[in-house]
Amino acid sequence: MKYMPTSHFGFLSFVPSKIWVIILLLIFRTTLFAQEDHFWAFGANAGIDFNTDPPTPLSTQMRTNEGSSSVCDDRGQLLFYTDGTSVWDRNDNLMPNGSDLPGTIINITASTSQGALIVPVPGNLDRYYVFSMGSWERRPLYFGRLSYSIVDMSLNNGLGDVIASRKAILLDTLLTEHMTAVSSNDCGAWLIVVSRQNNNFKAYYIGTDSINHQPVISKGIPGKELKFFHEISGTIDIAPSRDKLAIAQDKVILYDFDPDSGKITHPIILDTCTAPPASRDLSTFYGICFSPDNTRLYASLLEVPAGEIVGVYQYDLSSGDSVAMVNSKTLISKGRAGAIKRGPDGKLYLTSGGAYSLHVIEQPNLAGTGCQYVVNGFTLLSSSIYGLPNLGTLLRQKTMYSVTIDSTLCSGPRSLKTKYISGESYIWNDSTLGPTRITDSPGVYWVRYKVPVNSGCKYEYHVDTFKVIFHITTKNIYTNTVAAGMCKNDTLLLQALNLNGINYTWENGSKEKQRAINQRGTHWISYRVDSLCEHYVDSFIVTYPQKDYQVSFDTDTLVCQNNLIYFQNTSDEHFNNFTWTFGNGDSSVSRNMQYTWMQAGSYQVALIGYIGEICPDTAYRIIIVDSILSGDFLMQPKSICMGERVTISPQTDSTVHMLHWQFGDGIEMSSGNESVVHHAYDTEGIITVTLNTKFRACPDALFTDTVYVYPLPKVSLGTDTVLCLGGAPVTLKNREMPPLATYRSLWNTGDTTESIKAVHPGTYSLTIHTEPAGCSTTEYITVHKGCYIDIPNAFTPNGNGENDYFSPRQLLSQTVTAFRMQIFNRWGQLIFETKDRNGRGWDGMFNGKEQPTGVYVYLIEAEVNGTRKEYYQGNISLIR
Repeated sequence: MKYMPTSHFGFLSFVPSKIWVIILLLIFRTTLFAQEDHFWAFGANAGIDFNTDPPTPLSTQMRTNEGSSSVCDDRGQLLFYTDGTSVWDRNDNLMPNGSDLPGTIINITASTSQGALIVPVPGNLDRYYVFSMGSWERRPLYFGRLSYSIVDMSLNNGLGDVIASRKAILLDTLLTEHMTAVSSNDCGAWLIVVSRQNNNFKAYYIGTDSINHQPVISKGIPGKELKFFHEISGTIDIAPSRDKLAIAQDKVILYDFDPDSGKITHPIILDTCTAPPASRDLSTFYGICFSPDNTRLYASLLEVPAGEIVGVYQYDLSSGDSVAMVNSKTLISKGRAGAIKRGPDGKLYLTSGGAYSLHVIEQPNLAGTGCQYVVNGFTLLSSSIYGLPNLGTLLRQKTMYSVTIDSTLCSGPRSLKTKYISGESYIWNDSTLGPTRITDSPGVYWVRYKVPVNSGCKYEYHVDTFKVIFHITTKNIYTNTVAAGMCKNDTLLLQALNLNGINYTWENGSKEKQRAINQRGTHWISYRVDSLCEHYVDSFIVTYPQKDYQVSFDTDTLVCQNNLIYFQNTSDEHFNNFTWTFGNGDSSVSRNMQYTWMQAGSYQVALIGYIGEICPDTAYRIIIVDSILSGDFLMQPKSICMGERVTISPQTDSTVHMLHWQFGDGIEMSSGNESVVHHAYDTEGIITVTLNTKFRACPDALFTDTVYVYPLPKVSLGTDTVLCLGGAPVTLKNREMPPLATYRSLWNTGDTTESIKAVHPGTYSLTIHTEPAGCSTTEYITVHKGCYIDIPNAFTPNGNGENDYFSPRQLLSQTVTAFRMQIFNRWGQLIFETKDRNGRGWDGMFNGKEQPTGVYVYLIEAEVNGTRKEYYQGNISLIR
């Protein structure tokens, strides 16, 4: 069998003209790299085609402030685009079932920072997930509401449509506006969002069959409920290397990301926006993006308080040192910028706040201003607003063309085998599946398949082509059979009998002259010796003993320290020699055993059996040895005040099965091994705490300690009281001073005396500290303003003897020394005036006429104690 290098295409001279067309089409199609990100749709009908150099601006049918996503096929041709609420096909037509993706009638996604996201369904070339995220403006009902739909490109004559039964599927709620996706290492993907309840990350795994609705949770910063726009807006980006994640909120934070587990760890706060008041909701970082070589991070800062500069900042990540990364912050451009996105051409593009252009970073891998920031460097046909398409860091697939020529000249059926037998999805030109096929006719044959590249979900698509020519000739087969025996788990080296031949081939495809095997059965190797068609076939029959005999033993798996344990050998009778090992260096050659461990712990016991001196087999058991006295506990502090807690830390090891606590105040509880306990006491005295440690095999063990609980001092200032203006002061003192305790007093006035005199209304507090325990109690009392003027808000002059007159109440002669009251109607006319403190007031008359029902204005002047004047103004309702 002859193989030609993949770069050699001379074989085409043997191929008929019709076959040339097929192969040239394959070469053209399969040499392209996948280009899912080569068409962008965003903003107010804006778009860019990256399949040209330079890229071409164009128009789309979508209008969105922020959220959008678009996807192409592996040749860079547009498939569809979406704002998360509607989806359009490559001809800019709304798909038949492509509206109301979130199932909310209204558009809830267009103003979300990353409100739309397209993720290819793993393992299905025709289907795509479309994720939709509700924006902050749609609070409270739809804000942070995450759902998904599935687009099938095989529908609608290849233009695609949303599967009706797989639309508006709710996945999560109460999220921020951040959303992205990244490929996992097992051909799936991770959808990453942020909870606004505690700022934790949620990573949903997208597999080949479905989405796992139970996310992987990773703790974020600051771990509190997010309420304001500057906390919930912004974007996430995953580094092209897929090992780093960055988020823009009111901070720029860098994390480690594990594409195997979906965990997000080791946060480094690179930058923090000055904490704005609630009215400054737009004060935030918004756009975030890694450079193509993963060494730089870029972030855009929107409106901020004084002291910060609105613009785009660069952070150098190349050192890996957190301090160096923080100190590397460089302002590369002043002025507003929104979303930031890597382009297929290696540049970074930034929205410019509604302009008909994008800013461009020409050399994003270079440090500082060397990155060449160009303001309005790319002209659009319409406005970009704030957002750019959201596609995530997804691994690409590429295809390649390889050539294999089989020019065998012998007759008879031939087995054609692909160049890579460890690939996937093999399909031959006649629809045969698998890495090999049999043919007995001359001609050209090809097979297409994919091969994983390195680790993860990156593939190369291969096409192997075979040209088969048969000639009638005699084929001689020479067979040699060698019988060989081996023990279980042995490795046997098989070797061709003639080592001077060529084209050695084993039944498993191996091309070596010898082969190591570890399984019984018939194995063979074929090779040529002299003429092209003269073959040898050496066959080997490899046998085990007639039966796979096994070693085994029975024993208890749990024992107490220093106790005897028995081992019963239950091995097959063919074993006649034995060796025991006990996990601590001890061993024995007895058939049955009894043994005692002097130290607690976990031990692996092994029994090795031999049939004579060959074919060994081994059986294992794990034996748990409990400790005799593993326990005790530490309690801090040893003295407390009533109502305070003590922290009790058990000093136990893994052999303890359960802890039972008696806290000395009538309360008991059980806990797991090595669980720290916190307990508060509400009674005073010397209290004994008891711990009962329970083992699985050993007897229980008791441990005790004491805690001194000091009483709280008693404080009573009495009920709230009243202070008349200019009257005598009110004396405040503790009515229950502890007689035998050493104490000190502290008033909120700063006084440390036992009593104080209150001369002003207000709230007073007294704190009593006792010594030596340091216990304290605080009591509060309010001194109200008394002897005041009380003014009603309505009166009814109907002659029934109740509320017939309007006049202030409590005009106490000993405090109010002068008084004047005026009444005005709605036109400002003075209709009543009096200075009589003891009079009845206004009777609702003016010039002898009853005044109508309505609202009147009063002005009152009062002199208190002949020294201080007070003024009152308000409305009085006259009701008839």
